[in-house]
Amino acid sequence: NNRTFDFKAFSEARIMNGLLFILLDEIKGKTTDELRGFDLSAFFSELGITQRLSETRLNGLNQISQQLKNLCI
Repeated sequence: NNRTFDFKAFSEARIMNGLLFILLDEIKGKTTDELRGFDLSAFFSELGITQRLSETRLNGLNQISQQLKNLCI
């Protein structure tokens, strides 16, 4: 599938806006197949960010990851 998406996101929390900026930059222009294979948790872990986040923020990122996967079905 060659569909691509143009995502926009905003959070009232500045830290989440920063994380969203990093995420959106990474997934920009990816096809549904590429997004289907994208591991958001691994991406943020590789950047050394995951271990510095609260459980609430990690849950928020997990919800975003699930929404990405739902779009690719």
